[in-house]
This record gives sequence, structure tokens and C-alpha cells, in this order.
Amino acid sequence: MIIPVILGAGTNADAPLVGGQAMITFRQLTTTPGDVGAWHYHPGYVHNVVTSGAIKIEEGCGDAPTYSTGQAFETSEGRVDRAINEGAVDAVEYNVFIREQGKPLTPFIPDNVRRCGPPSNVDECKAAGWQVFDFPDVFKNQGE
Repeated sequence: MIIPVILGAGTNADAPLVGGQAMITFRQLTTTPGDVGAWHYHPGYVHNVVTSGAIKIEEGCGDAPTYSTGQAFETSEGRVDRAINEGAVDAVEYNVFIREQGKPLTPFIPDNVRRCGPPSNVDECKAAGWQVFDFPDVFKNQGE
């Protein structure tokens, strides 16, 4: 089971990360042992700190780093991923979401289908890398 608890939310009238007004949300997320979350993405920036256990963040494009107690990580804007707790204890993390006013916190991928994308940087698209991305759309060529 994944247990999200919103700890607080507010509006920043002038957030440089989004170039204007932003919603800031603080959340505690507990993922119980053996749980696999749904494929989703976050429209905005997410900074995460693991406070107990360990959590694997499986990206739709294939990377799957595991973060343990005391480690922090950033989730790329719009990048499809899901959380997996392969451990024997609850994985607890604290998240800070920074997103444009009016954007949802966590849109889920329809039918829980694995998707790859969007690219986090230009280098991911080099050497035909652009061909693996299928979210939010399939690229027609490297220049798109």
C-alpha cells in the first residue's frame, strides 16, 4: 500500500523555477514492503528525501536506482516513473513539489502502461536515443 499524507501546501507568488506563481506542496509518502506503485509523472519539480527504508524509482525508460535512508533525489519534470519497495520495512520519504499554479500533483498514466519520457536533457536524444521516447508523444525525428 502507498500512503500519501499532505503535510502542507501554499502559493509562492514569484517562483523562479517556474517563472511565476507556483504551488508548493510538502508530502510524506509511505510505501509498504512489496508494493509497486502505478506509472505516473509530476508536472513540475520534485525533491525527495528518504527517511527510513529504501525505495527503488523505476523510470519508464529503464533506469531503476534505489535510494536508502538519508539519501535525496530529484524527479525530472514530466518524467514517467513508479516507486517499488523491495525491502522488508516501510519506505518513508518526504517530497517537496514545486509546480505551476493549477497543475495537478501526480497524473497517472492511463491503463498503468509503461511509457518512456520525456527526455531529461538533449544528450538522451543523441545517437538515435530519441527513438525510445513515447511520452508525451512519439518523436518523428531527432530534431523534433
